[in-house]
Amino acid sequence: MRILHKYLLKQNLALLAICLLASLGIYLLVDVFDRLDNFLEADASPLLIGQYFLYKLPLILSQILPLVFFFAMVLQLGGMQRHRELTALEAGGVSYQRLCGWFLVYAAIWAVLQLGFSQVLGVAGNRMSGEIWKNRGGDGAKKEKVARDIWFRKGNWILHLDTVRAGSATVEGVRLIRAGSGFERAERMIRAHKARIEQGEWTLSGVRVQQPDQFRIAERQSLTLDLGIDVGDLVSLKQKLDIREMSLWELSRSIARLEKTGANTEAMATLWHQKLAYASSLLILAMAGLAAVRSGRNTVTVICLGLLVGFVFYGIFVLGGQMGEQGVLSPWLGGWFAAVLVGLPALFWLFAVLFGGRLKRLLRGS
Repeated sequence: MRILHKYLLKQNLALLAICLLASLGIYLLVDVFDRLDNFLEADASPLLIGQYFLYKLPLILSQILPLVFFFAMVLQLGGMQRHRELTALEAGGVSYQRLCGWFLVYAAIWAVLQLGFSQVLGVAGNRMSGEIWKNRGGDGAKKEKVARDIWFRKGNWILHLDTVRAGSATVEGVRLIRAGSGFERAERMIRAHKARIEQGEWTLSGVRVQQPDQFRIAERQSLTLDLGIDVGDLVSLKQKLDIREMSLWELSRSIARLEKTGANTEAMATLWHQKLAYASSLLILAMAGLAAVRSGRNTVTVICLGLLVGFVFYGIFVLGGQMGEQGVLSPWLGGWFAAVLVGLPALFWLFAVLFGGRLKRLLRGS
């Protein structure tokens, strides 16, 4: 490693530690005041409260790391610009392009570390803190966990359910289609307001039965079908209701398993892509910061710009995830929606800042 690289790394790690501690302190302070009343009402011990926030630390660190990295890099480059170090480097033959290359590789390494850290310690810590919160009077204990918009296939039956509640034997918004051989036509279509499931037997209420080949429609108050499908086959807490607490590899296994049954996996696939896309925000913010610093903007302006880019990225990130889960966008596009919409302009801006002048000179010469 060159002397310059050691200097940049040492300086950046020092600033990164300071920014990380400051951001973490602010985050925890807000979270403590938000949740402390719930713990006190549940008579939780100080040790348990401390364990809750300790388990949350890995997830918090992985969430704030992109912006923290951006702050550290901008403060570092701003200091170097203020002390004429960038000018001295360029006079010594080290171009800003080479400096950008080093920071982008460095940001890519941190992106890989963020992804691994969030999927190992972050996921495990989030589960343990969630259990503490659920068992000590938090909102998670009061809210019934619900899965929506579920597709399932067994034999010649295709099912679509609006709502399945965990721990309940009742489903709502039932649509059943019995397909013919080869799934070329629908022999029977059944709609029901709700159904009660006991040992694979479905008792439907508010039923409407259609037989397209005979042009017949019949309505019944109730109908019993032995489908051999239990609530546990449709959805489990780990597979569907708590997918946001699953790691990349757990999501991959669940998606592969559920796709074989014909179940809807759009939400899980979108979340899988989002986990990768969020790590890429480190690179996107790094590109925006490098371009802004080179454009001659002061450090405060660049930090404000980074906050704006970060909030815009997160807003589009949430929007893309919702559209992917609802099928408006394909899962991969929904997951990478923010990375594409924010990352491409940042890349073009950096390219224009680094090579725009050279391209103009070439065009004038030609």
